[in-house]
Amino acid sequence: MRYRILIVEDEPISLEMLSKTLKEDYDVLTADNGEKGFELYKKFNPHIIISDLNMPIMNGIELIQKIRELDQNSKIIITTFKDDVQTLLQATELKLFKYLIKPIDFTTLKNIIEESIEELNRFAADTVVTPELL
Repeated sequence: MRYRILIVEDEPISLEMLSKTLKEDYDVLTADNGEKGFELYKKFNPHIIISDLNMPIMNGIELIQKIRELDQNSKIIITTFKDDVQTLLQATELKLFKYLIKPIDFTTLKNIIEESIEELNRFAADTVVTPELL
């Protein structure tokens, strides 16, 4: 199974680097702002979302809030240039999977994605559909 990853990043160079790095192993969707990212999320329901924190139109926190209204289980990774404790606490309350400070180390990112996939697989294995749920 190929996992779908949505990358939401307003910096074109960062978006391109992330996309190129991940598209060999995953189905990658990209958006250059949170609003477009949320539309792609609703249409394709990606397993993992990697989003910049500071973006025009809709920022990373607003994007997470909208996603969490629809899905509590998708894995969300926030990237940002600043280490803002208040924002980190706010994101953690929204069940953020990880928070990365830019510049992104791609080995670390790939490890985090693999952790996300392992957790998604555990969740899927623990979710048993019984006749009462049908």
